[in-house]
Amino acid sequence: MPFFFSRAACGSLGLVSLLAACGGSSSIEAPVASAPVVTQIVGGTVSTMTAGLVLQNNGADDLRLMANGGFGFTTGLAEGATYNVTVQANPPFQLCTVNNGQGTTGSADITNVIVTCVNGVQVSTFAGSGPGSADGVGTAASFNGPLAAAVDADGNLLVSDSSNNSLRKITPAGMVSTLATGLDRPFGVTVNQGRIFVASENGNKLLEVNPISGVVTEFVVNVLLDRPRGLVGDPAGNLYVSGYGQLINKISPAGSVTVLAGSGSIGTADGQGTAASFYNPAGLTIDTAGNVYVADQNGQTIRKISPTGSVTTLAGTGVGGAADGPGSSATFYEPVGMAMGSDGMVYMSDSAGQKIRRIASDGTVSSIAGQSVSSGTSDGAGSVARFNYPTGLAFDAQGNLFVVDAGNNRIRKLTRN
Repeated sequence: MPFFFSRAACGSLGLVSLLAACGGSSSIEAPVASAPVVTQIVGGTVSTMTAGLVLQNNGADDLRLMANGGFGFTTGLAEGATYNVTVQANPPFQLCTVNNGQGTTGSADITNVIVTCVNGVQVSTFAGSGPGSADGVGTAASFNGPLAAAVDADGNLLVSDSSNNSLRKITPAGMVSTLATGLDRPFGVTVNQGRIFVASENGNKLLEVNPISGVVTEFVVNVLLDRPRGLVGDPAGNLYVSGYGQLINKISPAGSVTVLAGSGSIGTADGQGTAASFYNPAGLTIDTAGNVYVADQNGQTIRKISPTGSVTTLAGTGVGGAADGPGSSATFYEPVGMAMGSDGMVYMSDSAGQKIRRIASDGTVSSIAGQSVSSGTSDGAGSVARFNYPTGLAFDAQGNLFVVDAGNNRIRKLTRN
């Protein structure tokens, strides 16, 4: 007798049996899985770099490098894609070149990009030609005892012209004008949140200069400052001031003064806050983490102060000298000016040593321009150039370093060869 499946019976069978018994095919096609997309990382090695190199792949994928060795870009490339590695930004005073930087993934060794860097510093005279107070373009202008400098948002260089008791302004084209007068031996100058501040050493106070009119007003603080010298600000609007009182003071936007570090007595001790001591601290600079660096002029050292006030010696033995090398053995002759480079290094003017030097985060010191204890006015490459008691330093947005060459009454400009 014939055997029939009911709908109920069909519904109770397994899927394969059901299809076979109910007239369907027993062959089921599984969904085809998509093949995984294979990406490859372009990379290689970089050597002889100081720090602060920015590479770019295909004009978009930026990679910032702070140390020598292997590297790899973040964005992977599909099989068969092209790549083109270029230098987007060189470290200060270095020129880096790329080899094996172009090709197609799958047909080239994309992990063999080689980047090498070479040093090159060129010194030129930007403005000034001797003692005086004349405005004008470049060497037609004159200064009298300039000490410090800062760069504003428009790229203008602001110079404290101490013996002229004035603040001078130099445009990127080299046009020198007098922005403000009557500053009573101005020393440190800084631009903070669009405001110009000047330390009046003989006036024992801070001054604010209107960037347009040049009108000078006193920035009122709640204690008397003792011959303020170095000056720098942080993104929160606080100011840090060094002075002959052997203190590093922190001044709030409201004018409240607290001691960040220093005992008030001459010394060279590291330590926390007021347990530390300084010997005529001068120029200051600050890094992105809020650490303040101090040119401890007569202490012959570079000091580092954490945001909480912990003081350590970054470089220098406390004995005058001109030795490069590790921080614990490097020596200085009266460091005065300070500036923070885009490479994370501290740049400083070794004033009596007649050199411009830089200090890595581990304290290693190297000289980039000038010749030890050899003064002069010569422009030229690196050690060919000569200075006469260089003091203030300031970087512009393009990475050029301006040096206040105090003994020569000139402003010098350091560029990459």
